[in-house]
Amino acid sequence: MGTIVKERLEEEKLPFVIVENDEEKIEELKQTSDSLFIEGDAT
Repeated sequence: MGTIVKERLEEEKLPFVIVENDEEKIEELKQTSDSLFIEGDAT
């Protein structure tokens, strides 16, 4: 679900920050995305 939202926000050129606590997804973001992100739990 988060990937779909991220892609839509990028398409619309809207600012956003990703909050992610999954280490594998964080590594993927570092390699494949220019998006801003914070490592941690969003709850």
